[in-house]
Amino acid sequence: MAAARRLNRLAAFVRERTELPEGPLVVALSGGADSAVCAWTAVESGASVRAVHIHHGSAASDRLAVAAAEVADRLGIELDTVTVDVAPGPSPEGRMRRARYQALEERRRPGEWVLTGHTRDDQAETVLAHLLRGSGPRGLAGIPPRRHPFARPLLGVFRSTIRELATLLGLPFVDDPANEDPSHLRNRIRAELIPVIEARIAPGARRTLARTAELLRAEVQVWEERLRRLPFTEGVSSVRLPAGVVKALGPAAASEAVRELVARAGAEYPLAARDVQRILALVRSGGGSLDLAGGLQARVGGPWLEIGSKAAREDESPPTPLRPGFAVRWGRWRFDARVGEPPRPFPLSPWMLAVPVPDGDLTVRRVRPDDRIRLGYGSKRAFDALAEAGVPRHERSRWPVLETTDGILWIPGVRRAAGSSRDDTGGYLSVVVSEEERWSG
Repeated sequence: MAAARRLNRLAAFVRERTELPEGPLVVALSGGADSAVCAWTAVESGASVRAVHIHHGSAASDRLAVAAAEVADRLGIELDTVTVDVAPGPSPEGRMRRARYQALEERRRPGEWVLTGHTRDDQAETVLAHLLRGSGPRGLAGIPPRRHPFARPLLGVFRSTIRELATLLGLPFVDDPANEDPSHLRNRIRAELIPVIEARIAPGARRTLARTAELLRAEVQVWEERLRRLPFTEGVSSVRLPAGVVKALGPAAASEAVRELVARAGAEYPLAARDVQRILALVRSGGGSLDLAGGLQARVGGPWLEIGSKAAREDESPPTPLRPGFAVRWGRWRFDARVGEPPRPFPLSPWMLAVPVPDGDLTVRRVRPDDRIRLGYGSKRAFDALAEAGVPRHERSRWPVLETTDGILWIPGVRRAAGSSRDDTGGYLSVVVSEEERWSG
């Protein structure tokens, strides 16, 4: 009886502090307690809910996948398991995070919000980590409760409460041993630094750090509103701001403009103060470049301060003719084309094209900032179509298009030009596109 009363109190407590977005929901279900309770709150709300589990291929991944499947079965929701390959290199934790978020965006259906199980402890740890990096107000504002399409409904609840609720609910979660790995900075902050601070310096530091994020979130939103008025130019491989505008701003505004520029370019973390000052020095010098974390590069040339992908700049693939009957390798993409009868059944995959043979030559090339693709009425910027399809910013710079003499015929995986599927008694062009390391970062 006591356990039942405790369960009811905890369940009511969590519901009161959980704010879910409206619309269909997809939960990032890891197999741990936090995401299990996140899924439970979503189901309790009465919304349309399903789950996605990301299998990282680590030693514990199979066990976590089984737990995620058991939680989904207990809650009566659909589960989609996705295996991602994490490329070797520095910062494996960051690489896994990027691969996980990219896979979640890829599997998200139109209109869905992606829920993650971040807790109030995660918020406190993030604030402290960003403080140690010198990430400025944007970093101290911590994890945003919502940034479309992601929402973190459990940021107001501590991990201990969520774990107890998961146990009382009988959710079959398991613990990820990666959370105990001392090689990860976040784990050392959680297991070593915060306990020492709370025991010897500031009892309740977790609560204070999380509250700091809430207080600064409003200030950061004011900055973001001001920064939206600046003339940022977003291209397929970089984001630019006139260097003269940066020079004209005061020190604080210039620093936040640089942080916003880097964030728009796809940085994983708010930029550290040291890197902000290095970029501002680059602007004052009038030219040059410097490498940033996450494969980004800052460049000043002519009138522009530009932040973009270093890999994209180094990996230029030239326009390549596509001839039916031949396979073309373009970057890491493979195009197989043929001409014949209309396929049966007609392909529905966004990675397959079947249209009446177009006039003129076919060319595979990199998408450009001024490219447009025909719609039923008017046209759309190809770059906007890529963004709407959920293609990560740092991947858009490497995306191919199939061009004819009439313009862009197809953006593989995204959309084809309107009018390209008219009835025709002649031959049909069929193209199949495959990619190695799709959206692997």
